[in-house]
Amino acid sequence: MSPAREHEARVRQTQTTAVQISQLVREYVRFKHVCPRDVDELTAIGIRSRHGYVDPWGEKFVILCTASHPDGIEVRSTGPDCTWDTEDDISSNDET
Repeated sequence: MSPAREHEARVRQTQTTAVQISQLVREYVRFKHVCPRDVDELTAIGIRSRHGYVDPWGEKFVILCTASHPDGIEVRSTGPDCTWDTEDDISSNDET
């Protein structure tokens, strides 16, 4: 696989995983009635992500629960540059 295709595949997989984790966060919120502080809280009560809670670049996904997001929940990855608030950040709320 070419480096460009491998990069695209990683980005797609990261966005898919972020969406999956956001669904798990919804389950957690229904069960606990609070937003988890981080992905470790999901693991602590036995909620497992099929692809884990670390993106392909070795960074943990971050959970945000605020009214500013469409459904109140966003799961984010720093993306390939491992730096927050740059153009390559990946969100569960990104258009696919």
